[in-house]
Amino acid sequence: MPKIVDHDQRRRELAESVLDIVAAEGVPAATLRRVAAESGFAMSTIQHYFETTQAMLRFALAMLERRKAERIAARVYAEWHNGPRAVIEGVFDEVLPLTPERLRVATIGVAYYVAWRQDRELRAVLVQDVPAAIAGFAAVVREGQRLGQIDPTRDADREAELLFTFADALAANIVIGYQQADEAQRTAAYYLDRLFT
Repeated sequence: MPKIVDHDQRRRELAESVLDIVAAEGVPAATLRRVAAESGFAMSTIQHYFETTQAMLRFALAMLERRKAERIAARVYAEWHNGPRAVIEGVFDEVLPLTPERLRVATIGVAYYVAWRQDRELRAVLVQDVPAAIAGFAAVVREGQRLGQIDPTRDADREAELLFTFADALAANIVIGYQQADEAQRTAAYYLDRLFT
């Protein structure tokens, strides 16, 4: 009886190998040949699932970004009843690399940011969720304004852009070693203290 292969699962397994390589050595190291060697699968198997290295890299990044978005959405849902500040703090907790696994994810993200300059399709994967993330922050800011917790004269859209950029920058600061996680958390709290009245 022939072995039944779950092709979606196999693609995810291969993508995990890609992400492991990217986390350790950067995007250029994650070639089809290298993934074959690391995963233990034949090169022909890798090419069955991914025709090119770029297709493999995009799939792995999309998988990583989808997981991150799901994790953040679950945190927003869990914190919503605690109010706007708790929601934003929860998002920052999910985005900042405060655990070894989140540090790995953030390190991969930084590696992809460096690589996207040479690949427009990779860049599209990286930025596809940015408008929704900023809109989400704007909705939380507006809710804070509605509840009287944030100055109503503040521009909710600009504050949302600041929150998104700030979270992203703090995460990168931790990855490159400019700030420790606890320092980044204190910086975030300082900013939120200024945003919320």
